Amino acid sequence: IAVLISIGFIGCWAPYGLVSLWSVLNDSSKIPPEVSLLPCMFAKSSTVYNPLIYYFFSQSFKREVKQLSWLCLGSKPCQVSNSVNTNNIYMVSVNVRSKEVAPETLQEITQSRQ
Repeated sequence: IAVLISIGFIGCWAPYGLVSLWSVLNDSSKIPPEVSLLPCMFAKSSTVYNPLIYYFFSQSFKREVKQLSWLCLGSKPCQVSNSVNTNNIYMVSVNVRSKEVAPETLQEITQSRQ
């Protein structure tokens, strides 16, 4: 697993390093934006490969991921309690009326209250 992660890290970041080194040592205006963008995107995607390597090659990691998904997708979703003293998470929905316009001036506000 360590060898695969090392190869993945070097494989993802080597193009970025080469393009960066080329732009430092030579004229960077010769590099088209598309060519400089691809190594950046490839390097940023390197964070995806580690979990995939662990998932496919480590049985214990695969078991833990399956347990985690089982807990998250279990038969008992989050329940809302009516008690005020418990430390539960409450779901709140808001209905926003976009056609309603707020009064613009202080004078309009005071007139609407009278």
